[in-house]
Amino acid sequence: MYETLIAPVLFPGKSMLRVLVQRLAYYWTKKGIDMNQTLSGERERFLLFILTFFLAVSAPFLPIFGAFFFLLWSAPAAVLYVRQGRGPGIAAMLTGAVVQGAILGAEYVAQSLFIVLSLAITMAEGIRQHRPGTVILVRGLLASVAGGIASLGFLQLVYGIAPFSMFLESAHGSMEMIQSALQPAASREGLAKLEEIVGYIAPSVLFFEAATALLLHYQFMRRLFYRLGMGEPMALPPFSTWKLPVWFFYLFGFSMVGLYWGGTREIDLLYRVSINGELIAMLAGLIEGFSLFWYIAERFSLSPIFRWSLVFFTILSAIMMQIVAFTGLFDTYFDYRRRFSDRRNS
Repeated sequence: MYETLIAPVLFPGKSMLRVLVQRLAYYWTKKGIDMNQTLSGERERFLLFILTFFLAVSAPFLPIFGAFFFLLWSAPAAVLYVRQGRGPGIAAMLTGAVVQGAILGAEYVAQSLFIVLSLAITMAEGIRQHRPGTVILVRGLLASVAGGIASLGFLQLVYGIAPFSMFLESAHGSMEMIQSALQPAASREGLAKLEEIVGYIAPSVLFFEAATALLLHYQFMRRLFYRLGMGEPMALPPFSTWKLPVWFFYLFGFSMVGLYWGGTREIDLLYRVSINGELIAMLAGLIEGFSLFWYIAERFSLSPIFRWSLVFFTILSAIMMQIVAFTGLFDTYFDYRRRFSDRRNS
């Protein structure tokens, strides 16, 4: 399906890029292929290098998938780093970075480059050292966040661009487009307030960007490793057993206090830090809450269709999302699963 549908749409005619996409789709979708037997080391290196180059070049030009490709393109290079050594992997990463910088300008892609390159190298090194999957993901998230912060310093020192100014300009342009279509003054005032809040949560957007890059890399690399016959080098425990640290619960509590103090006493820095802390804690609460729901669903043997239907309708409701997040945050402290198990054993 991929080689017969996607390639003709992206590249009509008998172009070399279309043939390349068809070959990549063939290796990606063919069931049960053992690429260790069908590909030599040299061909595997070439395939992964070309896949990295293709994703890096496509990112600026694809209107929908390009946003994901910006956070994903270094995943094949990380697989190359693991399979063929540090030299070919880093060469592929540098090639993709140079291509994107030449197309868009270094100042426009610096943030995504710092995030994905630090993430890819950290995950690849973790796999080469045979670290557990949870350790690889936690280190990858920390490395990608550190890369995003380093990119802010790089832009400030080299180009004189203030931190988050490009994001805020983009958000301001979007708000102006929306305001031009709205007539009531109340709606315009509401958008102005929304734009102010977006300026407050810019650091959280950086964190969410790093987390999204981590998720995309994990899924893409996991699939590539399977196709290359390596199994599951980043295996994670079942989702129903995930347990996040209790400090997310404390982070949420301190953020609530900080929001009150910062808002009532007009301490702008405290308010900004607290609102970002609250968003990160709520994201952790959502993950923990859905993990707890998955544990309950497995305990009562709910069908997968019913589980995913509940998850889908929960995501559509803001109130239900808050309930799940609060439940997850309390679970990090009280550990309801342990209590259920103790009660079941007694």
